[in-house]
Amino acid sequence: MTTDGKSIYVVGGTSGTALADMEVYDPQSKNWRSVSSLPTPTCLAGGVYLPWGKIVVVGGRDACFAGNPRDTIYVYDILNNSWSLSNVRQFCTFCWHCSTFAKLQSE
Repeated sequence: MTTDGKSIYVVGGTSGTALADMEVYDPQSKNWRSVSSLPTPTCLAGGVYLPWGKIVVVGGRDACFAGNPRDTIYVYDILNNSWSLSNVRQFCTFCWHCSTFAKLQSE
């Protein structure tokens, strides 16, 4: 979960199995909306908003509590409602929730 200062972004999670869903909450209208799903279902991941309109989702697990840790970093482009896989890998693969700050070049 992360915020851009206007909306709250919630990604992944669990409903018995790992989820790929991403939803956005608008506190002004008090409404939720679905946006493009993560490429891979993930739970227990961390999210970080970047000021040039991207959200970085780090790590997590392929199944909650007993699943394998993920070493992936996905980047969500808010404007284009699309995901890409970062070529950077995280160092910690035994994390429940991971958040990171890295110097990623804006596009």
